Amino acid sequence: MKTLLSLLSLAIVIGSGPAFAADQVKTAKSAEAKGATKAEAKVSEAKASPAKVSKEKGQDAALKLVPGELLCWDLQVEDGIPEYAFYIKGKDGRISEVELDGNTGKKTNIGILIDSQSSDGRKIKTTNAADRARLKEAKLTIEQTQEKALKAYPGTVEAWEILIWESGKEGKLVHDFRVIGKDGKKVVTVNSKTGEIISISRFVDGKGR
Repeated sequence: MKTLLSLLSLAIVIGSGPAFAADQVKTAKSAEAKGATKAEAKVSEAKASPAKVSKEKGQDAALKLVPGELLCWDLQVEDGIPEYAFYIKGKDGRISEVELDGNTGKKTNIGILIDSQSSDGRKIKTTNAADRARLKEAKLTIEQTQEKALKAYPGTVEAWEILIWESGKEGKLVHDFRVIGKDGKKVVTVNSKTGEIISISRFVDGKGR
């Protein structure tokens, strides 16, 4: 009798084996698919533009303010407000950073790019002698300000730039660092004279930077 029961139990286990295994594979695949869907949704959410004004319209507005050759652009969000930055090279060699409110298209600032290095190692720097001369205003090196940026937002520096905020003699010389950290890509702006963290914004999209 015991032998018969053992044989019956064995038959049930063998009979249900493939079906059980198939169910396990199906469950694993389902979980994997759900994980992939969540990951895709995250990527899609990161790429979705938070700006009401399109990049094309913003670009047109920037080129009207500062005519020249568009070198690159990016879109960031600071304090919930999206902001475009269009880098335009003029005939005098000056590279203007035209910043526009991403919701209204209105100008928020026009800065000057002096030097930079993009994520692919490409360097963009001004050929305007007067602008380059202002590099001496910095009290801290790019390495020193990078240390301060990484303390504020730990991660890996993907790109950096040296800028003058607000055109003219009263503008601040700042160092921008795009950092890849645990909460995604962020841009940390550091005052090159004091080492103060001026702002931290979320990087959304861009080309050439």
